[in-house]
Amino acid sequence: MIILDKWKYTIYVSEKKDGTAREIKDFIYTKQVHGNALHILDKKIEFIDSENDGIISEIPKIKVWVLLADCNGILLMGKRWYGAIHAWRKGLQNGMIEKALDRLKNYDEDIAALHAYIGPSIRACCYEVGDEFLGYFNKKYFSRRDWKLYFNMIAMIKDILRDADIPLKNIEIHTDCTACSWRFFSYRKSNKNQRIVVAVEKK
Repeated sequence: MIILDKWKYTIYVSEKKDGTAREIKDFIYTKQVHGNALHILDKKIEFIDSENDGIISEIPKIKVWVLLADCNGILLMGKRWYGAIHAWRKGLQNGMIEKALDRLKNYDEDIAALHAYIGPSIRACCYEVGDEFLGYFNKKYFSRRDWKLYFNMIAMIKDILRDADIPLKNIEIHTDCTACSWRFFSYRKSNKNQRIVVAVEKK
């Protein structure tokens, strides 16, 4: 387990050696459906049996997490509120990140003071997509190699965060591509059922 202490928060990123995410305990999460629904966890700790792709909380000393296998786990950390967001192609199309940021803003978080952490995910080196993706997103996020089309989700996520006024110095991105690295599960590398954890806990 990778554990980072940053910005008055603790960040957790599991690796293959930790086992599949569903075997890891002591985390609060939701059933992810590749949408843009958020669960708000405020005054009490509860088991969440609902379909959401993100959790926002103000409760200290609990771990909120998302399950991943090539998707992006995005952690947003403010003065009081924080959250874990699952963002894939559909989530990006449906404004998952923007919705989470709007909710934090509604809770009086200063967006320009937020910190963001993006965990390991499939990167532009390996995320081959079909030409229909060109109709989903700005063409600047695509490249072609050997007649194949590749999508750069990280570049798009960085732009979304920066357009929301989060400074670049407040954005940290894990360096590994899940499809390249041996350390993490990857759906595209036939790990169809295994998942990793990206989580955050307020101290």
